[in-house]
Amino acid sequence: MRKHFIDNVRWLTVLLLFPYHTARIFDGVQPFYVKGAEMRAATVFVLACTPWFMPLLFVVAGISTRYALQKRSTGAYIRERFAKLFVPLISGTLLLVPMQTYFAEVFHNAYTGGYFGQYLLFFTKPTDLTGYTGGFTTGQLWFISYLFLISLIALPLIRLAHKRRIGWHDTPAALVLPLCCMILPFSYLLDIGGKSLGEYLVLFLLGYFVLAEEPVQAFTGRYRLALLSAGALLTAYTVVNRVSLKSGIGSRAIMLFTSWICILAILGMGRRHLNFQNKWTQRLSASSFPFYLFHQSIIVCIGFYCLQTDRPGGLQYALILSGSIVLSTLLYALCKRFRALRFLFAIKDTPPPQK
Repeated sequence: MRKHFIDNVRWLTVLLLFPYHTARIFDGVQPFYVKGAEMRAATVFVLACTPWFMPLLFVVAGISTRYALQKRSTGAYIRERFAKLFVPLISGTLLLVPMQTYFAEVFHNAYTGGYFGQYLLFFTKPTDLTGYTGGFTTGQLWFISYLFLISLIALPLIRLAHKRRIGWHDTPAALVLPLCCMILPFSYLLDIGGKSLGEYLVLFLLGYFVLAEEPVQAFTGRYRLALLSAGALLTAYTVVNRVSLKSGIGSRAIMLFTSWICILAILGMGRRHLNFQNKWTQRLSASSFPFYLFHQSIIVCIGFYCLQTDRPGGLQYALILSGSIVLSTLLYALCKRFRALRFLFAIKDTPPPQK
């Protein structure tokens, strides 16, 4: 029986990226491709979401891989990873991300060249790989690149573990709580701009081996309110104290513990309240991946023009958020009409209901 709450948690998390990346334009936390005057609410929102929402996507990917490998051979899984991750990574980096760096060049560097002329800067300008002031970047597609690599790295580890019968098995579910300690040492491994390949690999594997287990899911569902309360208190602490991964090992440990408790709370709440399917959740689940690909480029484009007006910041935020959702939906509907675009952006048809 398919666990619909995993799909629902995934698409809800992707939709959260619309308000989150819109808030990045107005926060006082980090640079961005275009930047407006700081709004306190935007800063708080970004600080509150940062510890857990991208780690949650890697955990969900690990859980989904557990279910996928029950139905697919290793070869079929690898082919699917190339089609669903590698192809849109390349096409998105070439077709979508330069939209962001073009407006970043204009906004931050007073670039006056043409859009296609900016491609020369995109491929040749020295950069820190964020692309916030132009130059090469994978933008929001860093998640796709990490997930592709992690999927290939994790596969032999998964096969070896199964061969030697290594797994969670009958381990008490409550021991899921201190597992965040496993993440800390790996969070320093291949850390590129605050995004650690080691950390996300461990989260993916924890999703596969631990959080996909029925007793662990039952545990998170049973104690969801306690986990939610603990996650809220920890999040409030990180926001008030502006705890950062870059502030030392103590701060990193607090951030990772906050992330882990919030993930457990969200999965527990999802199991209790989101384990259903209807035509709308099917459509949203099917569209979540292309929405992830499209959303940030559109947010930056709309944001650039909104910031040229003298509208209040709150109204600018609302216009960017609503406009990006509408345009992402239209772009998704357009791409679905053409076979080549469906291939380039890994757009799949809405599946029939599964029971």
